[in-house]
Order: sequence, then C-alpha cells, then structure tokens
Amino acid sequence: MVIETQVIELLEKGVEPSEIAKLLDLDVEEVLDIEDYACENRDCDDGQPDEYTEWQDYMGGDDWDHGQYDYEY
Repeated sequence: MVIETQVIELLEKGVEPSEIAKLLDLDVEEVLDIEDYACENRDCDDGQPDEYTEWQDYMGGDDWDHGQYDYEY
C-alpha cells in the first residue's frame, strides 16, 4: 500500500511513469497498473465523454430497439 501511495503522489506531481519505475525499482507496467487502479477508484473525470458515448455519436446513435419502433408518422 505504501508503494501505491508513493506512485500516485509522484504521478500527481507530473513525474513520468518510467522515472517512477526507476526510483522505486518497479517495472513500468506495474506503475501503469497502479495508475489505472487509482484512476478507477477515484474521480478521474477529464471532461471527455466515455468510449461508449463517443461510438454512439460516431455511428449515429444507440438504436436500442433495432428499428422495431421506427414508425413513419
């Protein structure tokens, strides 16, 4: 838990993951995993829409009923 806290603090200060790995004698993958875990467990809203919303915009919406209720009025 101590290493995770140190990694998160360094990331928040803007230290690159590769530098953190060298400082704490970790693999870069371990640092990135800790970063992902930390982001999942706290508010990481960067103002961007999620991937699902982006794809729905790109593909023309979420047709949840597969056209069943598409009537011509």
